[in-house]
Amino acid sequence: MARRSPALQRVYDESIKYIADSIVKSDEPGIGVSYLTREDNWMEKVPLSNKMEQFLINNTKIFLNTMDMGNSLSTDPNFLKLLVKEIVKYLAPYFAKNNTRLTVANASIFLHNELWEKNWHIRGMLAYQAEKREKKRQAQIVRRARNARKAKKEKAAKDFETFCEIRIEVINTNQKRKKK
Repeated sequence: MARRSPALQRVYDESIKYIADSIVKSDEPGIGVSYLTREDNWMEKVPLSNKMEQFLINNTKIFLNTMDMGNSLSTDPNFLKLLVKEIVKYLAPYFAKNNTRLTVANASIFLHNELWEKNWHIRGMLAYQAEKREKKRQAQIVRRARNARKAKKEKAAKDFETFCEIRIEVINTNQKRKKK
């Protein structure tokens, strides 16, 4: 297993704690078990159901969507992609549990699709960042064109000044010849 960065490990641990707490504290029927504590392995004690699957997906999305926006990592697509990948690795075995048709690999694909592809918050954030990048790129193009025009005007002015200086020298030289 590849070693996680300290920041990724910290946020991953927070997500696992959040998921476990949401299951332990849930009072919805079919979610959690009343005698569970955070230290218990909820994956072994809580039976898998459609309701539980949806609960886990929704709570994981809530965690991802409400991360600390003051932290630049919460808006870094590469960091979020790695975090979602780690959360998927954590949840996939539970989703594949007691389901003969669903393998861990298929559960991973399903969870990634739910947590990354269908997450409106992440989609919106990525679209917003792409829009900002495009505006920045357009501004750079305009700035380069403006600088090129300015440089062209400056070169033309300098060339004209040089031409005038040469012309004045030629005139002065001709006048000196005529005086001799």
